[in-house]
Amino acid sequence: MISSWQIAITILLLGSLLISLQFGLSLSPDALLPEQNRRLPRSAHPETAVGDTPEFANHKFAGILDFAHVGFPKCGTTFMQHHVFGNEDFFYQTDREICDLSMNDPEKLLSRFGSGKEKNTTTTGIIKKQFTKCPKDLETEYGLPLYEKYFPDMKFIVNVRHPVRWFESFYNYRLRRGFRMPPPAELIGPCVDDSPYVCSFNCTLTRTTQVCTDRTRFHHALSRLGKTPMNTRAEKRMLNHQMSIHSLSDAKVFILDVDQMEGEDFTLTNQLRDDIQQFLELEHALPPMKHVPSKTTQMQKDRIDICERKYKFIRDILIQNGAEASEWIQTYFLQSPDVYLSSRDKFIYMIDQWKSDPCDTEENN
Repeated sequence: MISSWQIAITILLLGSLLISLQFGLSLSPDALLPEQNRRLPRSAHPETAVGDTPEFANHKFAGILDFAHVGFPKCGTTFMQHHVFGNEDFFYQTDREICDLSMNDPEKLLSRFGSGKEKNTTTTGIIKKQFTKCPKDLETEYGLPLYEKYFPDMKFIVNVRHPVRWFESFYNYRLRRGFRMPPPAELIGPCVDDSPYVCSFNCTLTRTTQVCTDRTRFHHALSRLGKTPMNTRAEKRMLNHQMSIHSLSDAKVFILDVDQMEGEDFTLTNQLRDDIQQFLELEHALPPMKHVPSKTTQMQKDRIDICERKYKFIRDILIQNGAEASEWIQTYFLQSPDVYLSSRDKFIYMIDQWKSDPCDTEENN
């Protein structure tokens, strides 16, 4: 005979089953992945307002941006803003960085550019390319979720650089801007305590002023674009981070190393110009990428020379990060049909150098 408690349990189980069927509750395949490798559904994003559907969002923001220059700092993004994307074929709206999405303020971005149907035009009637430049957009908590929500088919341009040179350049840049920097040994690890993301608000007030060794793990930030399978243990081990990963299946990414813009190899720089022109579907050729001398005329106090022996242990960390980033970019990221680059062999050679200490080369020379 069936007891009363067995009947009660059966009723509860049937009720749970009916609720699951009614609301379509089920575990997605991503639920089986480690938390840091899951792609978040739109409804999981904290900035998604109730009643603000993706369809409405896409209609509201449709057409206001043609591309976004999203990374990384001290990798030539400002040079490109002023000397590559600075002619009348482009509309940028301000001389400063536009980080509205990283600051969780898409409405401010909308107010800057207005409706996509009211784009600026050149003197010859060509519609200007509208873009933003925020070198931290791939690394903040809010940037990519808002790109996924409002601009799922965005064209991204990403600049990278040898991690050792990146750290030295960013540290000394902060000094030039008048910030009191902690010793480099105190900048090992994340930029924000207890967070995998870089700062979104009042970032120069943080302890690190956003200079830290973890930011040279370029592959962690790039993986958030969701352009690689992430279905093997080997890749997942490379992406052991806690940042959200997003579904931007219609987005395209153009990646370049800063060394492709510098030096005396004009064939390389001219090819880069042509490839960016094709990627952005521009009617006119981009201007030559001429080297612009730094305006800095004096050595600032406490400026570091990363090649000094006392920074060897920091270089070792940066080189380890660079080796992992280089390996992931080559093995996984560049295999995506949505990822574009110029002079593939040259680019791969350049990021292969991330596995070596550039200071050793300079000493040999």
